[in-house]
Amino acid sequence: MPSKVYLIQKSFLQKIPKAFGRLGFNERFAGKKVAVKVHMGEYGNLNYVRPPIVGKCIEELLAVGAKPFVFDSLTKYHGSRFTVPDYIETARKNGFTEETIGCPIVITDNSIKARGFLDRDVGVSKEVADADTLLAVSHAKGHMFSGYGGAVKNLGFGAVNQETKNVVHNNKRKLLELIANQALAVLNQFEKNEILFLNVLNDISSHCDCHGDARFGLMGGIGILVSENPAAIDNASVDLINKEFGRDFFESLNYIDPRPQFTLLAEHGFESEYGLEEL
Repeated sequence: MPSKVYLIQKSFLQKIPKAFGRLGFNERFAGKKVAVKVHMGEYGNLNYVRPPIVGKCIEELLAVGAKPFVFDSLTKYHGSRFTVPDYIETARKNGFTEETIGCPIVITDNSIKARGFLDRDVGVSKEVADADTLLAVSHAKGHMFSGYGGAVKNLGFGAVNQETKNVVHNNKRKLLELIANQALAVLNQFEKNEILFLNVLNDISSHCDCHGDARFGLMGGIGILVSENPAAIDNASVDLINKEFGRDFFESLNYIDPRPQFTLLAEHGFESEYGLEEL
């Protein structure tokens, strides 16, 4: 059965709670410890998810007695997010602090061993695995290696340790398979009623938020998507981006087709078919 994906195209901060409510927000998060997975942007990048969107999510979580923390892992490359002190400073410069967001900002490389669908260990971020529930807030954009980056990549590459990220970069021919496998390893830490996803389709650029000079987006903003299924929300994101662009956005950049990662997750319990409803 197709997963419901809600599209918000105006009054974003006012309608996020409505979309959350359609997906049983209170039942998922009330009184729970919530890992809010966010990519807070490489310093110099101006396309990452805007802090007020994350802040609104935190506000809604606090309103139901949840105990949220905003989380991200360290990068495998030597940039402004390679060490905890550097990332904390980068997050501050990019507008993510406990004062501005309303909850703690947690950045570590701690991990536990977990498995997806491949017979290999994945270093899943321990702080995420230790949480009761997960809310992933992702920026939809192009990516030089995976074609597209959204909810699946936010988990499969963003909620794992540096060692696991290094394995992916050294196996680019199997990259989408590895990202999907690692995303499933993260998802396996939760029940399906303990996860929720929000994708921001704005400032859609050719490069990921790890790029310090990704330039501005290549098309107008589309909106915000909310769903309980990472494969469905990413599949919908790719379709909406291509529709707005007028042709295949990712193919125009000579990027690989990103859809195989969604197909792989569909084979392991997260159907990529979706039904889109505008709020």
